[in-house]
Amino acid sequence: MRSLKTECTRKMLVPLRLDAMRLEIALYIVWHNQHRPSQTLGGRTPLEVYKAIPPANEKRRFEPRAEWPQRSRCASPQARIRGERGAKLSLMVGFLEGRTHLPVIELERAA
Repeated sequence: MRSLKTECTRKMLVPLRLDAMRLEIALYIVWHNQHRPSQTLGGRTPLEVYKAIPPANEKRRFEPRAEWPQRSRCASPQARIRGERGAKLSLMVGFLEGRTHLPVIELERAA
């Protein structure tokens, strides 16, 4: 309930119609379960835990620093490098169904 209040209802104009409010709560639940990593779950999303999906924070990572040593420690959990070091990256920030309080962030290799 605390996350719902802090991350959803306090960051939007609460709709007065019941069906509109149900939609907002449903969108928050989708975002929370699929896109929001949880510190309590070790950086996993609830969906990754529920479906036993390998967590995104343990997949191979991009390394934008060309001179960074291959075996150097990165943030926990340790993840191997994907491709070559010195990758050019694009940070993509979107919003679930256009709701600015529900960000969906992706990191891609730049063209």
